[in-house]
Amino acid sequence: MSPVPLSEAHAPGRFGGKAAALAKALGHGLPVPRGLALDVEAVRALACEPGGGLDLVPLLEETFGRAAVLAVRSAAVGEDGVRASFAGQLLSKLGCRISEVAAAVAAVHASADGAAAYARRRGEQVRGVVAVVQPVVAARAAGVLFTRDPVSGAPGVLVEAAQGLGPVVVDGSVIPDRWRLSASGTVLHHEPGLKDLRLELRGGGVEELRGPADPRPALTGDDLGRLADLAARCQAVFGEAIDLEFAFDDSTLWLLQARPITTVPT
Repeated sequence: MSPVPLSEAHAPGRFGGKAAALAKALGHGLPVPRGLALDVEAVRALACEPGGGLDLVPLLEETFGRAAVLAVRSAAVGEDGVRASFAGQLLSKLGCRISEVAAAVAAVHASADGAAAYARRRGEQVRGVVAVVQPVVAARAAGVLFTRDPVSGAPGVLVEAAQGLGPVVVDGSVIPDRWRLSASGTVLHHEPGLKDLRLELRGGGVEELRGPADPRPALTGDDLGRLADLAARCQAVFGEAIDLEFAFDDSTLWLLQARPITTVPT
């Protein structure tokens, strides 16, 4: 029942596809932030036995430091498998202090009913809710990357990005900048976005900034080259068409998630 280091969360049947993919990435030297993985029993203990089931605080402080600002990312056992993606069907919490993580995990558990209903409509089952806890990357830019066109299945790298933290791209809150790249990172097409909302890590939490759309591209040419390299490395590890979530801080390109592209024609 105790959480395990993300690098050890290799079993998707216990920790879900999200954690297992990140554990695999870590094992191959890909740049994934350190983290903890909570299985179904750990999530249930925090949600159903508050104050008496599982005390995460000492482990969180030891792993991340007392001042850490954390993300609690939910998943389902069976999520991110080959047949279907449950992305967006379960709650995630961004900007949690250590004292807030248990409540965030309980909220993740409470979101399971919606995911279960979604699964039933697809003729599938959610066997349990799991979670990954990681530091929030202080991102100057973030977004998603597809190693193939998710509609046509054509080879090539597609990138969508915005300044700041990535949820505004993932949840469609902004129109992101878009690029189509060759495998070597050459820009084949660029479409500017409309980015009038930004999330930033500030003052020990996540702050939402609204204002005029930022006309500057979220990514530089060097950033795009690094993303093309990351895409190639991830394809070598996962051996399939995948989509990635990524974030750039001041020095590092981080891999936040990797999962199959479920819409690619077969």
